[in-house]
Amino acid sequence: MPHHFRYVGLPHSLIMYENNYCLEEYLDYLKSYTIDQPLTYTTDDASYEIYYYAANSNGETEVKIPKKDSYSISGNNTDGFIITVQKSAGEISGETATDAATQDDNADAATGDTTTSNED
Repeated sequence: MPHHFRYVGLPHSLIMYENNYCLEEYLDYLKSYTIDQPLTYTTDDASYEIYYYAANSNGETEVKIPKKDSYSISGNNTDGFIITVQKSAGEISGETATDAATQDDNADAATGDTTTSNED
């Protein structure tokens, strides 16, 4: 029986459950996904693009975020950030996840202080 729980939310909880990952394994797994090649995951209600940004050693990290889509940025409490972009169901179909994530007119830059952005 675990001695503590950590809320990770959708779609992360589903991905972790389906792959039998503990939190640390899942965070390591996500490090291979970038804005150029995000992890895509679809539920009945929405599609998600998930990717990792490494934190800069200077304490500030610039992260590209979408202008039109809902997103969340969560610190992984060690060395970076997990960005989760929620799209409406089926929106990713017809274009690759890479094309959707790299269009310059769909992204802004956000700057986060790594000491204060590790909120979940």
